[in-house]
Amino acid sequence: MSFLQSIAEYSAPFLFLRPTQMWPVSVESAPFLTILWLCLVIALSRFFTTTKDAAHEIANKNRYDTKMKTLKNLIFMEETRLANKNNKSSTTEKTANDVHSEDEMPPTAKYVYDIVFERVEEESIDKALGIPKNDPWFLRAVVLLKERIKLEVEEAKKYTSHAQTLLGSTNAEITKEQQLAMDHQDGEKLSKVLDFVKENFMKKFVKQFGKTVQIPVEITATSLNHFDAAYLKKQKCTEFAMVDFKGLAAAEKVLAEVRTAQRNALMFIVDILRPVLPTYGMALLFMLLARAFEAPLWAQSLPAYKASVAMINPNATSGEFGYGPDILQSAMGHMILFIVGFLFSRPIEMMASSLVDKAARNFSGPLRKAVMSAIMKQDTEYFDFNPSAMLQERLNRDTDELVDNML
Repeated sequence: MSFLQSIAEYSAPFLFLRPTQMWPVSVESAPFLTILWLCLVIALSRFFTTTKDAAHEIANKNRYDTKMKTLKNLIFMEETRLANKNNKSSTTEKTANDVHSEDEMPPTAKYVYDIVFERVEEESIDKALGIPKNDPWFLRAVVLLKERIKLEVEEAKKYTSHAQTLLGSTNAEITKEQQLAMDHQDGEKLSKVLDFVKENFMKKFVKQFGKTVQIPVEITATSLNHFDAAYLKKQKCTEFAMVDFKGLAAAEKVLAEVRTAQRNALMFIVDILRPVLPTYGMALLFMLLARAFEAPLWAQSLPAYKASVAMINPNATSGEFGYGPDILQSAMGHMILFIVGFLFSRPIEMMASSLVDKAARNFSGPLRKAVMSAIMKQDTEYFDFNPSAMLQERLNRDTDELVDNML
């Protein structure tokens, strides 16, 4: 009798069954074995599923709690910053050279965006973590994100526009405001801000959250006087549009003007450079020709000469390998070929260098003349702030740098 048959004999009376209805496998025991197998499958699936669900719920709860803590810290930090700002503004006067410390700067739009939007799930935190859409802390963070994006677009637009008026300035003493404007001169910072608004904020967050945000008339959570006054109550409404399309259009117009000015400046340089291109192209052709002659000389003739001289054997006699006169005759042929080729390629290289210098002179002359003509069209106030000596130094240095970089 097998072990399973012994178990069947022992346990059958407790289940009100005959031993043959439990084991061995037969038509008679099939119902019991089927039920036993189903019970085992259900028990195992319940065990693993319940364990997984419990762990998943704990992880989600931890993420939820962490995110809520982060939201509250964000709002409280902004509340503290606004309170300190109000206190300082009542006791000090602001000047053009004032610089905000890191603690006085508001959070960036990207920082707030990373808090209210989960990049893993590609969803806003109300969908990804189940934070209620009407949660006061979440609503405050959304309004803060909206306002920071609006202000950053306005600042980038303002500084980019201001930078275009400083393009001709050579004044050594500039304010912090002017330095910020100069950092936006090429339009790249404004372009990055607009790309962030379009690709991240509008396409991902606004598309999921909605085009407007509803703010209750009275927020029952912790009262934040400075934050609510700065972001919620100043517009005197309970529904805010998430995107300031008018501000975006104005910023895009400024960026388009900057790009147009850059293209015009590039075409201006191309027009001056176009007559020089044939001369410069001839110089490049002569350079390539000189290198084509020199390359085999350095790669073959000179190494062959050195190898031949190294094979001389002082003890070898006529007819033997390494005999001096025979080796020198072969080495002399390689040396003559190297000297003739070098003397032939050197004049070609000198001609190429002369053509490059000519092209540089033909390019720098009209360029200096055009820049000087633009300077002379400025009003007298421009020369009061930009001394003639400094203008001349900038003209010479910038022209030389441009010629060196292009030719």
